[in-house]
Amino acid sequence: MKSPLLLVLPCLASSLTAQAFTSPIGFDTVEGNAAQTVLFGATDRRFQQIDGGLTALGPRTISQIAFRRDGDRAAASAVTRTFDLEVRMGHGNLATAGAEFDANYLSAPTVVFATQQVTLPDWTALQAGPAAFDFVITLDTPFNYNGTDDLVWEIRASNSSAPGTVYLDRHNATTPFGYEEAVSTSPGCTETSQVQPFELRASVFNYGPSHPSFGQRLIYSGDYGGAEQPVALDIGVNPPVDTAGLLCADFLHLLIFSIGVGSTAPSGSVPEIVIDVPYDPGLEGAQIASQLLSVDLGQPSLPFIVSNIVEYTIPGSVDSLDCMYVYAAGTTSTSGLVFGSRGVIVEFQ
Repeated sequence: MKSPLLLVLPCLASSLTAQAFTSPIGFDTVEGNAAQTVLFGATDRRFQQIDGGLTALGPRTISQIAFRRDGDRAAASAVTRTFDLEVRMGHGNLATAGAEFDANYLSAPTVVFATQQVTLPDWTALQAGPAAFDFVITLDTPFNYNGTDDLVWEIRASNSSAPGTVYLDRHNATTPFGYEEAVSTSPGCTETSQVQPFELRASVFNYGPSHPSFGQRLIYSGDYGGAEQPVALDIGVNPPVDTAGLLCADFLHLLIFSIGVGSTAPSGSVPEIVIDVPYDPGLEGAQIASQLLSVDLGQPSLPFIVSNIVEYTIPGSVDSLDCMYVYAAGTTSTSGLVFGSRGVIVEFQ
């Protein structure tokens, strides 16, 4: 005769494996702070979500995926509808994920729900959030998530019978990036035709590892240069160098590089300059200084002017969500738009 304990343990293990969990994790009874509108409408979609926050759960067998409506807004157009749906699942790496759908899988994904027509419930009524996960897809082939790699799930939706917008629950990191505004540390020259000194403004963003191709982004703009004059952006470190009268203001010390950024507008303004840097945690905390250099033939010595010097520290990434998604129009698109630190809230069982 088997021990009662031996009979109970397999049942207990089975119930733990089948326990529901959400992607992003932790939103079983918590409403997301945003809504997603790109799915289940008139446009055919390929949508893929990569979740790096599920490894703490360990291995799981997934036999069902369910969606819920947003609890803060509803649309009269979110009537019941049919459409063709396919679901795929696989393993990936959030840190290296990007715009290419297939490249986000570590190996070939599993078609866990072959293309077939499904019916979305009527979501026209506002249901105080969090709403029930009442659009349920039972998978043809359960997926064995290994609990070590990141989970990738993908849906391909097409041929919707209704065109209207549907609001799905979604969560964004409340501050999905680090941010710092540059501080002016040294005044610039006044161009011959201007009354205000040549001015540079700068800000820096850190989007973190969820945006590997542009993890750190520098944005510059300026005013009060000469009309339609060439401009260069110099990047280096402080303190400034005293130009001993050769230039009308101090020059940036230890110049790292200088890049041409076009010309000023007729008003003397400098169009926005965006520099994207692949994410590198080693850059966090680095102190950078920048300055504009332009032409002014009216200067008494060298025919150049420099702007004020601005200085900033590259911030750390903050409040990130270990989740991102990619989507595109059409179910056969090979790449799409990438949105990091956010995720459509779904429930797995």
